[in-house]
Amino acid sequence: MEPFPEHLLTRYRDGAEVLRAAFADITGAELDRVPADGGWTARQVAHHVAESEATSFVRLRRLVAEDTPAIVSYDEELFARRNHYERPIATSLAVVDAVRASSLELLRSLDEAERERAGTHSDSGSYAIRDWLDIYTSHPWEHAAQVRAARGWDRQVAVPGGSLWTTREGAGPAVLLMHAGIVDSRAWDALAPLLTGAGCQVIRYDRRGFGRSVTEDVEFANRSDAVAVLDALGIDQAIVVGNSQGGQIAVDLAIEHPDRVAGLVTLGAGVGGLDVPVSAEDEALFERMEALEETGDAAAIVDLDVAVWVDGPAGPVGRAPAHIRDAVRSMDQAIQEPRERGRPVPMEPRAATRLEAIRAPVIAVAGALDVSDVWPTAQALAAGVREGRSVLQPGVGHMIAMEAPEAVAELVLELVRRP
Repeated sequence: MEPFPEHLLTRYRDGAEVLRAAFADITGAELDRVPADGGWTARQVAHHVAESEATSFVRLRRLVAEDTPAIVSYDEELFARRNHYERPIATSLAVVDAVRASSLELLRSLDEAERERAGTHSDSGSYAIRDWLDIYTSHPWEHAAQVRAARGWDRQVAVPGGSLWTTREGAGPAVLLMHAGIVDSRAWDALAPLLTGAGCQVIRYDRRGFGRSVTEDVEFANRSDAVAVLDALGIDQAIVVGNSQGGQIAVDLAIEHPDRVAGLVTLGAGVGGLDVPVSAEDEALFERMEALEETGDAAAIVDLDVAVWVDGPAGPVGRAPAHIRDAVRSMDQAIQEPRERGRPVPMEPRAATRLEAIRAPVIAVAGALDVSDVWPTAQALAAGVREGRSVLQPGVGHMIAMEAPEAVAELVLELVRRP
């Protein structure tokens, strides 16, 4: 058996931080509030996940050490009733941290034969180590979403003529993430735990017409929607990170609402009104993309989007990790489905003539494998603001935070930690 996919191990690792971020600064009232559906309280969720993790700890080691072990299920509701779930949650969250760290070390130590070992589950039958990993990887992510929803951290923010699905995670300095035009807010899944783990509060939302956000057929300004999200969450100022189209909106936001932006990181972003020449090859590629849009062939559009914006025109098709290509493909397919998207109104005058209005420090990032105008655009943005620098990230295309989340996190934290 091949080694376990690195992205799956990373997501398994990040489950502990995602859960901890959902409980950040939680009050006693929030811990013990019974959901409208009568489900578990946040306090009960914390203890349930800890007991599940403790069970997973033993199960994995039995799968590795024993020949065809019998894996026996347990009654989660019975545990919740009898195991004094009224206790404080700090130790239970620490259990999750410790189990994830220890089990990750074990998973990385297994050889090919050990990775193939399996037992028999009393409910589901054959139960291999890969089955174990798939199940326990997603478990804390699911319960973290449950806790955030109960706290009102996963919510719809009302805007004129629509609503924006918004989530917040963690506590500390605010970081607002604004997604690209071929994805939704899930594109930040790899970056968000790195920021919350470093002591940040992360806010992300689906723009109108994307993901779980909705809009009527109305004119709107994307930058005003971003302000509405900050206002709804009571956030005066944030470090703003924007990818591609989201980065262009972030630049507009920093110009029109400079008091709301403490710092700006753009990733493969455009600048409204800035005319940067592209190579003849990319010009032909853009013409092909426009012609394909006219046909309405959604499958072909998505294929080309993934090839250009994920692999990059400078890299072969399939260059990017498969899990990133698959994630973008899934989100882009949903975007191609017919739905109301509203009528975004560009900022006037355009950003290219107003860059000096940006007060916040700017880090403009481009992927080395991206289309030819992205790096000159990043350089022009950095040169046009009061305090800016440009960064060329090697080995990545347009979806920089998906391919290099650690590098992007370091750039964001550089701004967060400024005195």
